[in-house]
Amino acid sequence: MTAPLFYVDNMPYTQPDCDQIVQCLEERPEFQEPAGCRFAVCLQDTAHWLALCLWLKPLGASVLPIHSGTPYAAARTLAESTGCTYLLFGEQLQEVTPEVIREKAKTACAEGGELIQLSSGTTGNPNLARHRTGAGRLCCPIH
Repeated sequence: MTAPLFYVDNMPYTQPDCDQIVQCLEERPEFQEPAGCRFAVCLQDTAHWLALCLWLKPLGASVLPIHSGTPYAAARTLAESTGCTYLLFGEQLQEVTPEVIREKAKTACAEGGELIQLSSGTTGNPNLARHRTGAGRLCCPIH
């Protein structure tokens, strides 16, 4: 038995489970050369976006997780404002078609991709957490 990578609602997910979840994406053109792309992900199934995040890491792509309760229009606006290349919005990966938000452009990202983080937005719109000189990186590499 393979050790779980993570648990969602006490359900363990192993590497083979994650591989099976993302298998539907392997032949899609959006995922053939994802290095430098930013994927905004708003999925109802937490295990699916976590599996996607782990799969994209070694491919050099970054992920912006968007809360599953976010309406489509707000998710699209957030994807646009953070410079994402694609938006994946829906229940599970098998049911979504990546929507092009902007033409693919190489972004300055950490080797292996980033987990894109936003400010809380308590005093206005959420803002992209950016690296400041002399401070630690806020866009964290995915481990």
